[in-house]
Parts: sequence; structure tokens; C-alpha cells
Amino acid sequence: MDLSKVRKVLLTPPTGLRHKLLLTVIILAIPPILIFVYLRFTPMSPIEPGKVPPELRLITFAILVISLMGISLIWRMINSIMGVHKAAGEVSEGNLDLQIEVKSDDEIGKLAGSLNQIAAKLQETVVAVENEKNKIETMVRSMDDGVVMTDEKNELVIINPAARRMLGFAEADKIDIKSLNSMEISEVADLFKEVVKKGDKVAIKEISSEKPQKMTLSAHIAPVRSKRGEKLGVVTVLRDITRLKEIDQMKSDFVSNVSHELRTPLTSIRESIGLILEGITGEVTEKQTKFLLIAKRNAERLTNLINDILDLSKIEAGKIEINKSAINLVDLIKELTESFRTQAKDKKISLENSFAASLPDVYADPDRVSQVLNNLLSNAFKFTSQEGKIRIEVKLSSDPKFAEVKVQDTGSGIASQDLGKVFTRFARLESMAQRVPGTGLGLAIVKEIVDLHQGEVWVESEAGKGSTFYFTLPVREKR
Repeated sequence: MDLSKVRKVLLTPPTGLRHKLLLTVIILAIPPILIFVYLRFTPMSPIEPGKVPPELRLITFAILVISLMGISLIWRMINSIMGVHKAAGEVSEGNLDLQIEVKSDDEIGKLAGSLNQIAAKLQETVVAVENEKNKIETMVRSMDDGVVMTDEKNELVIINPAARRMLGFAEADKIDIKSLNSMEISEVADLFKEVVKKGDKVAIKEISSEKPQKMTLSAHIAPVRSKRGEKLGVVTVLRDITRLKEIDQMKSDFVSNVSHELRTPLTSIRESIGLILEGITGEVTEKQTKFLLIAKRNAERLTNLINDILDLSKIEAGKIEINKSAINLVDLIKELTESFRTQAKDKKISLENSFAASLPDVYADPDRVSQVLNNLLSNAFKFTSQEGKIRIEVKLSSDPKFAEVKVQDTGSGIASQDLGKVFTRFARLESMAQRVPGTGLGLAIVKEIVDLHQGEVWVESEAGKGSTFYFTLPVREKR
């Protein structure tokens, strides 16, 4: 046995918990060792009554002192551990102001110091989070847009004053998701039922209400997720677009009225130019013919623009007639593509059709469907250069209640930043590689017509790699 190591352990101050435990074990082991030594090496002599040998008294006293020292040391360690345990419990329950008194520099003292640091850091974090929360709450309360948020259990957690005002609730009214679902305004009630049901998708809806006053709201619904993708809730932002709608309607009415006024004189101009070109008014020189043809083309372009504006105005006003019937899409598309064969031949563009087997008829207005296809094909030819390719495909959609039509081209394509405004009126996309004449209304009309048939229309495109337009139409129900 290396006595130098034992001496070092005994003489070194017990600064560590392991040292203290070792010292306690040694202290508690001394009494039985003393007793063993005494009994082994001290000759036993008869003990007189009433007399205790001094050696035994000394051993007894030493055992008592050593035992008390060991118990005291263990008691202090237990108290320290219990104190740290109690403090940790209070910190976990939110008492971040607690500071544990550090009485030693052993492991327990270091643990207490670490807990003090953790509590201080948590306190700083909580204060920072509270400050950010107050900033966000103040910002949300002061927003002109309405904000409604539900948590992952579909419980209402936020509704700001603007949302209360738009939805007809007083500031003092207690609101929950049930009260929103049972509102008298059916469109608003349906909106919040959809928030609960389909909270995993981003959606933009336009709703109208008559209470508390007549207004039109734009609702943007989006899920709120954690960094790990867990659903935390759904936020709905309501924007009052009543005034914008009124201005938009006034603009539409003005454009429609002006278009009506222009159509009649334009028709007369176009017909008069046609009569002159036919020589009714006398012989026309080659130079005159050249300028008259330019005038005629521009008159026809203006006429097409006016017709598109009037069509769009009628659609938006709900005045357009939709005469639905069973349509064989294959026959309709074959007939329509034949009218583009000459144009395809002139530009050396490959025009192809592809139809799925056993396609059912769709239930739609044949004239309006032809208008949709005509606009999409016209766009494809405008932006597809020579020796390009245009392909039309028809198949059943992923929802078997709808047929899906795809018009694909190898043209200049559309940049990602412009995809969101493809179907807006008078859209002229700056990212187009080619500049071609047009009204900017064709795709807006396509969207409106498809919407009237309860279908969907969308586009996939990339600049320089062509575009693919899709639209769906309802399949005729079997009887």
C-alpha cells in the first residue's frame, strides 16, 4: 500500500465532492479499526466493578467524536444537495429571480453557481421574448388589416380591433371560434369553417358582407409552422377592399361605356376602308393600298381590343350568357386546331394533339370553351419562334369529376416573378424575351370563363423554356 498517497488524501483539504465522500468513508471506518486494534493488541484483564479502563474511555470518546464528525459531514452534503434540488424545482416552476447561496467551491457549489447562471440567462430570454411579444401585439392591434389567429387546437388566440370591426363585434364581446363559425354572414362563417378544416393550405378568398355594413373583404389564410414543420396554428388576414372594388367597378363601367361608343365608328371606319380597297370609290394606287391596309389592320386590332373589354366587362358584371351542354372535347379541339394549321405551317411550328382513351364529355358552353382554347393557342403561337412545338393534351384530372386540358409550347417562357400576374387584366410581362402586340386581356378572359364553369386554370413556366397552361372543366354527370 502506498502510504504517501494515503497521507496526501488525508492532508489535502476536501474541496471536491468525491474527496468529501472519501473522507467520510475513512472517518466512519476509524472506529471499528480502533476497536480491532485495541482488542487485538491489549491484554485482557479483569475489569473491576465501577471502573472503566482509560484506554476504553479514550476509544469510546474517539468513536463518538468521529461518528459525530461523519454524521455532520454527511448532513451538510445532504442539505446542500436538497437545497440545490429545491432551488432547481423553483426555477423550473418559473421563479427566475431565485439565487442559490454558494457556500463551497466543490461540485455542489459549482452546480449551484451554474443554476444561478441558467436562471439569469432564462430571465434575460423571458424578458426579451416578452418585449418582442409586446411589440408584435402592439403592431397587430394598430394594423388597419384584420388579423385572426387560431392555435393547433383550433382555439382562437388573437383577434385584433380591426378584425372585430370588420366582423361586427364590439371590443367588449367575448369571441371564440364557435362564435365565428356561427356568424349570420354566411360567407364569413364558411371562411372560418374552412380555416378549421383546411388549415394546412395557403388560400386567398374574397368575401362580401352586409353587416355591420356593406363591405368586401379579401381574406388571406396561411398555416403557421415551427422550424421543424409542426403546425402551430392558422393566421387569417382580412383586408377591407370595398373602396378598391368600387373604384374598380367605376373604371370598368367607364371603359365599357367608352368601348361601346367606339365600336360603332370603328366598324364604319373598317368597312369604309374595305370598300375603298375593293375599288368601289375608284382606282386605288399601290401606295394608297399600302397605307389603307395599315389603317385596316389597326382598326381591326382596336375592334378586337374593344370586343375583349366588352366581353370581360360582361363576365365581371355577371351579364354574360353561359349555355352549357355536353361537349366532346376531342372533336372540338381537332376542329379548332385545323384553323391554326396554316399559321403553324407558315412559322414551321409543330402542332400536336394527344387525347386519353375513353374521355367522357364535359358539361360546358362550347362557344366559351372555344374562346378559351383560341386565346391559349393564339398566345402560344405569338411567343413560339419558328420550328418550335405546340402540344395540346386532354385527360381526366386527378379529380375524376373534371377533365384537364394542357396547352404546352416551347416559346420564350415566363419568369417566376411574373407568374402571379399572368391572368390579370392588361398584363404586359416585362420578362418576355419577345415583344408582340396584344390586348393583355386574353388570359384574363380565359380565367373568368373557366371560373364560370367552376374549373381551375394555372400555368407552369420558366423563362427561356416555354410555358404550359392548364385548365379543368366539369365532366358531364352520368344519368
